[in-house]
Amino acid sequence: MQASFSLGAFLGILFRRVRFLAIGTFLIALVAAVISLTLIPKLYMSSATLLPEDEQAASPIAALLGQTGLPFLGLGGGGSAELNREILASYSVCRQVVADLDLYAPYELGELRDENPMAAEQEAVTRLQESMTVEIDERSGVLRLVATAPDPELAQRIVEHLVRELDRFNREGVQEAGRRKLRFLSGRYAQSESDLVSARRALQSFSEDEGVVHLPAELEAELTLVAELNRRLVMKELERSSLAMDAAGDSPALRRVDAEITVLREKLAELETGDGDSALRFKPLSELPALSLRYYELRRELTVQEEIGDMLMQQMEQARLQAENDVSTLKILDDPRVPTLPVWPRKKLIVLAAAMIGFLALALWVLWRDFLDRVRRDDGEQWMNWNWLPGATRRPGS
Repeated sequence: MQASFSLGAFLGILFRRVRFLAIGTFLIALVAAVISLTLIPKLYMSSATLLPEDEQAASPIAALLGQTGLPFLGLGGGGSAELNREILASYSVCRQVVADLDLYAPYELGELRDENPMAAEQEAVTRLQESMTVEIDERSGVLRLVATAPDPELAQRIVEHLVRELDRFNREGVQEAGRRKLRFLSGRYAQSESDLVSARRALQSFSEDEGVVHLPAELEAELTLVAELNRRLVMKELERSSLAMDAAGDSPALRRVDAEITVLREKLAELETGDGDSALRFKPLSELPALSLRYYELRRELTVQEEIGDMLMQQMEQARLQAENDVSTLKILDDPRVPTLPVWPRKKLIVLAAAMIGFLALALWVLWRDFLDRVRRDDGEQWMNWNWLPGATRRPGS
C-alpha cells in the first residue's frame, strides 16, 4: 500500500466517483435555485439622477438680480452635492418618508409600532437609511440616488419621496435664510434712515448759518470716491453679518470678507490723510479752510448715507425675493422608474456558488472516505497512527 498520495491518485479517486459527484452537485445547485426562488426575499432597486442648483449660479431669481447689478448676500440654491447627500441620509428626512409611505408594514414593524412607537420609528428609519445610497460624480457634482425595497412600486415611491423631501428641505432653508436677512436688513435700514435725516438737517443748518460753500472740483471728485468706498465698506460689513449667521468664525469666507473690509478702511484712511501710493492723489483734508472742511464733512456724510440707504433698499428687496422663493433647488436628470427585475437574490450567482462549494465539499468527502477505507484495510501497519479516527477501526471480517 502506498503511504502517500500523488495528484494523479487524487484525480483517480475522484474520477471513480464522478457519477456521485455530478449527481450530488446537481442536487445541491437545484436546492440553491429553489431556495433563491422561494425563500430568499426579493429586493427591487429604483434610482434618480439629480443636479443640485449651485448658489446664485442657476437660480432664476439670482439671475434676475445679477442683471440688475445688485450685491448678493448669500442668495442660495441647493448647496453642494456633499451637503445634499447628508440631508438625504438625515434622520428628519428619512422619518418623514417613513411616515408618508407608512413603511412599517413593508418592514414588518407593525407589532413593534403598537408596543413601542419610538423604537419602531427608529428601526424603520435605520432600515430606510441602510436601503439607500447616494453616489456623487466628483467631476460634475451630479447625484445618483438609489433605494431598494421588497416591492418594485415601493422602491420607486421611496426615491420620489426622498427627492421631494430634499427639495422641500432646501427651499425652506433658502426661505428661512431670506427671512432672517430681511429682519436684519430692516433694522439696519431703519437706522440708516435716521442717520440720513440727521445728515440732511446738519447740512441744511450749516447752509443757513454760513451760506453756500463751493468746493473745488478736486474735492468733489474725492467726495464721490469716499461715498463709493463707504458704500462698499457697508456692503462688506452686511455680507459679513450675513455669513456670520451660518458660517463658523474661522471659515475661509469670513476671513476673506474681513480682509476686504480691512483694505477698504485703509483706503478711506489714506484719503483722510493724503498718504499712500495711490495713483489718485488728493489734497489732505487738514489743509482745507475750516468752513470748507466742515461743509465737506457734512456733504460727505449725506452722500454716504444716501448711498447706504439705496443699497439697503436693494438688499431688502433681494432678501424679500429670497424669502418668497419657491423655485425648485434640484434639476432631475433621470426620474425614478418602477423596476421590472429584482436586484436580489442574484439567482445565477447563488446557484453557481452553491454548485462550486457543493462540488468541493463532495470531493473532500469522497477523498476522506477513501482515506478511511485505506486505514481499515491496512495490513502493513503503515496507517497505524490513524486508527483513532472515527470510522477507521477495522470491521470484523474485513
